[in-house]
Amino acid sequence: MKIAAVQRGTDLKVFIEESNWKKTTQPFNKEMMKVELVVYYIEGQPIFHDAVSRSEPDTHLALMFCRGELSLTDFKKELKKAGSGEPYEVRLGNDRFFMTKEFTDAYTLTFYNYCNNPVFNHWLSSLPTLEAGFLLQRIKDTGR
Repeated sequence: MKIAAVQRGTDLKVFIEESNWKKTTQPFNKEMMKVELVVYYIEGQPIFHDAVSRSEPDTHLALMFCRGELSLTDFKKELKKAGSGEPYEVRLGNDRFFMTKEFTDAYTLTFYNYCNNPVFNHWLSSLPTLEAGFLLQRIKDTGR
């Protein structure tokens, strides 16, 4: 896994590469969040929930569960029921973190007020100790 981070005020934006969907989302499974965008391609046809580009969300019937707030675990269970696994594109989060899938095995995580954020601490504890220590030290020293 490759990680790059930049501090912006009290927020921390983290880019992760070479990390799959299951590994990346695992630390957030219990988090209640809103789904802003999820896209699948089934038999070449896009199936999506889009609450970003329109004032009123545009949602495929199979993804209506995306309109409410739910835990990431429940989101993944509902995706499985809908016949989908890992989304092609996804944007989701809450008032403590936000996650965007940039491309296959690459994600951007934004942690708001990361110094006092239990979601950030839980994510950090999911990393190998040495890697987490280096990340925190670099952020402290350089902000990146």
